[in-house]
Amino acid sequence: MRILIIHQYVPFPSNNGGKLRAAHMARYLARHHEVALTCFDDEDVDDLSAVVPDADQFYDIKVIPRGRPVSRLRRRFSRLPSEVLDLDSAAMRDHLNSTVKKFSPDVVVAGEPALSQYLTAHRDRVLVLDYLMVLTLAAERLRAISSRRIDRWSWELRRRKFAGYHRKIAPLYDLCLVNSQEDQADLLEGGASWSRVEFLPNGLELEEYP
Repeated sequence: MRILIIHQYVPFPSNNGGKLRAAHMARYLARHHEVALTCFDDEDVDDLSAVVPDADQFYDIKVIPRGRPVSRLRRRFSRLPSEVLDLDSAAMRDHLNSTVKKFSPDVVVAGEPALSQYLTAHRDRVLVLDYLMVLTLAAERLRAISSRRIDRWSWELRRRKFAGYHRKIAPLYDLCLVNSQEDQADLLEGGASWSRVEFLPNGLELEEYP
């Protein structure tokens, strides 16, 4: 099977929980399938293959530079979550369209909901979202512990933006993976039309962390 994985950051070196999950998934799939890995560069890594364990097992590894920063005003008043604006990139779109044409993946895995903007042209593939932390639930929890009214309003606005974005992107995906049952329940009860939401907990590489 051919699998194209897209991430919003360089998953190597795996120095936080999000990168660890992304790295484990990419390496595991690359051992068993043909995998092309594409991600945005957030750590000035020019050659991702140099820091990826078992890099030779991947069909292709590509780092795309991020676009220009989005203004605070646009981030505040856009109906889209700020992550979607931050990850908007013509270079990423061109590369993914070229990769899909050349590599012809059976499955495309996105590691962040904001990357959904690149998948609308590829609905003929099996599309999977690996949703590390469901942001509607995260925003709701942060709103609940905020002491200032302005902070509670800000988190509620963020929650509503993501709830609307979920409704927009859910029909794209054949499968959405989450790493907690609370996240799973939040998505299933949130009103978006997800085809399938499965709980896939984070794993542990016992050879590296005995």
